[in-house]
Amino acid sequence: MKKTTQLGFAGILPLVVGKGLSLVITLLPITGWMLLPVNAVLFFLWFRLAYRLFDEHKNLFIQSFLMCAFGLLMLLLLLFQEFVAGHWRLNILSTSCQLYFLPGLSLMSFVLSPFLFGAKEAVRFWPLFLCEWIILFILCLIGGFMKRRDRF
Repeated sequence: MKKTTQLGFAGILPLVVGKGLSLVITLLPITGWMLLPVNAVLFFLWFRLAYRLFDEHKNLFIQSFLMCAFGLLMLLLLLFQEFVAGHWRLNILSTSCQLYFLPGLSLMSFVLSPFLFGAKEAVRFWPLFLCEWIILFILCLIGGFMKRRDRF
């Protein structure tokens, strides 16, 4: 039960990191290229956190889902704003959703730019957010597999 609670609270960490990163970006003249190493380190830390928190005797898929459930909620809220509301709202919930995905946004945009930014229409952020959530989920699974492998 303790590990389950820790997994749930660990899922909120990208929001906290995103808020901190937002403050740093606001105060310092940092561009997207400078954030690529920071994004890579943050993804590695997410993997390490999953490795440390996962229980190798329990279902890795369920543990990964628990760790990424808050991110899935943020993603669903963003998709609702994008497709149903048709625009981004300027409130705390909308800002929180965007801050959650800020830690990996530069890396996702760098990787996906050849596929997304050649389009004639305006660039949408939802594919970046979706890919980032999938990467976070996969990193959780890999962390769990590595922990299970190291046990034997």
